[in-house]
Amino acid sequence: MKPHPALAANPHPCLIERKHTWRYYALISCGALLLLGAAILAGLYTYARAFIGKYTTAQPAPIPATQFTVDDRQALMAKWSEFLNVLAAGQPSSPLAMSSKEVNVFLAMMPRLQQRIHVTIAENKLRAEFAMPLDALAGHPLPVIPKGVTPTASPC
Repeated sequence: MKPHPALAANPHPCLIERKHTWRYYALISCGALLLLGAAILAGLYTYARAFIGKYTTAQPAPIPATQFTVDDRQALMAKWSEFLNVLAAGQPSSPLAMSSKEVNVFLAMMPRLQQRIHVTIAENKLRAEFAMPLDALAGHPLPVIPKGVTPTASPC
């Protein structure tokens, strides 16, 4: 009986190299990429859950109510109207300066923002607390401002 050609060239069978085709290495590479992708997706999912859990609650945050009188509202609207009239006339104007109470009165006049936003200004820093029910946004796309369009403010 004649020995196998590979054994004839190399007398030690444990040293015979087994040759793999490119398909074998491609399959191993694809499997590794799939495992890596699954690990990345699992990590992103875990991070997103932790992020949402950190910054959201099931109950709305308590927002301080804005207390204002009719006189406060009228004074603010007069200040706002004067500022808009100067801008509409094309004249240079001084910046519109508002206190935190005035900003809160302004926000309280907007029905969708009542009891959802409260602003404080301390040491030249603006701090806003807000509570927005995310389930009310379900099915409503977020507004997107197209490139080249400058948003304008309105007093509503």
